[in-house]
Amino acid sequence: MMDKLRQKLEGKTHRLTLINADATALPFEANAFDVVITPHILHLIPDWQTAMDELRRVLKPAGVFIYFHHPTNKTATRDAIGRQWRQILAGYGYDSGFTGGVTEDVLSRLQEQGATLETAVVSELSRESTVDSLMRAYRDRIYSNMWRVPNNIYPRALADLEAWTAQEFSDPDVLMTSQDTITLTAAYYWQS
Repeated sequence: MMDKLRQKLEGKTHRLTLINADATALPFEANAFDVVITPHILHLIPDWQTAMDELRRVLKPAGVFIYFHHPTNKTATRDAIGRQWRQILAGYGYDSGFTGGVTEDVLSRLQEQGATLETAVVSELSRESTVDSLMRAYRDRIYSNMWRVPNNIYPRALADLEAWTAQEFSDPDVLMTSQDTITLTAAYYWQS
């Protein structure tokens, strides 16, 4: 992702400095930043609580923490194929939930840290994808929740999903619509 950002910045004037670092041990002094932004990342960090502590540590006392997220994501599934995938994985005894902090837990943690929270809907997205393109995403394991599924389960679960999809959708080019709401929560006025 950082390489893609570097490509996008090529030839453009900017003031960005890209640093690859561990979110649970940030290489910055305490109280260094006015704003910390976490766009859809905390759900990928197993030790998300420590990452949040680090983000709070580098944020100035009057700073603002901005958290982009879905309104709820403990059982997030955007379409019928995703729901079926979760059921198949459960049948193999695998919990397909997120590795890191989900919305409800992150917001609770911010409140525990004494922050005032203000949440706004940033975008309501409606996406259309063909059954075939959705299945290609599962075959290529492009989403983070697919990366963690053990290799001894994934091929069997994928075969089950492909069989179910072939039975449910006779035309692989049929369009499926998914709805996605993106929200932003600003945390500020910290009462430590």
